[in-house]
Amino acid sequence: MMYYICMELFTKGNTLHHAYCIIGDSEKIILDLQKILKKEFDFPISENPDFWYGKYDILDIEDSRKLKELHLNKPTVHNKKVFVVSTNFITEKAQNAMLKLFEEPSGQTHFFLIMPSAQNIIPTLRSRMIILEHDFCHPVEGRDPGKRGWIPASAGMTEGRKFLKASIKERMEMIKELINSVSHEKNNGLLVNDEEKSKIDAVKLINSIEKEFLLRQSALCPVASSAVVLGSSLRVSAHLLENIEKVRQYASDGSPSLKMLLEYLVLVVPSD
Repeated sequence: MMYYICMELFTKGNTLHHAYCIIGDSEKIILDLQKILKKEFDFPISENPDFWYGKYDILDIEDSRKLKELHLNKPTVHNKKVFVVSTNFITEKAQNAMLKLFEEPSGQTHFFLIMPSAQNIIPTLRSRMIILEHDFCHPVEGRDPGKRGWIPASAGMTEGRKFLKASIKERMEMIKELINSVSHEKNNGLLVNDEEKSKIDAVKLINSIEKEFLLRQSALCPVASSAVVLGSSLRVSAHLLENIEKVRQYASDGSPSLKMLLEYLVLVVPSD
């Protein structure tokens, strides 16, 4: 639960840090932020002129400049201002433009950057924020109700879970659909930058696969039959996670062959 994770950080000196990056589902994070700000800091987010929320698919340098201008306004009702920025991807130029903003914002200004992954955030911007993983330890299906490691049948199926459950043929179809959907949007003039959109979709899938794989490993470890079995499992997991990280890095570079990278994951990631 993000609420309890965050409160330990927020209440040191009863203050908020000036910048957070929260990784996870934006809608769930917004709900948790609303609870925290209202209950602990008497700062509602509805009908509050000192609260600002922006949602972007790709946050570019013009968006970052707008954010810099907006943050210069002084609080009008409360003693602080809160900016929540939800985005799937931030261009490198935009990140560089935000360095000064996130290092020395105007007094009593706090930023919450919400993203599906922090992997593509440049180190200089990362160092200016507290990075939090929202609700990472959600239950995993296949265990008893009421125990860690169980998901009710009504729970939604993430792309990562679909991938792990799928056969190689089904995984290849998933990759084909992902690549074709971007090409379709490009042909219909819906994308400003189809290369960045491809990267976003690919990284989302990679992150989801990694997350679901880790959750399954955490559910399996307590029932390992011996230390030898557990040690072997951990070595395999570590090697696979290294491969996933390499694929994610390559997918974020210049002009990668996303199809080849994702097809590599199809072969190396074990099925459920």
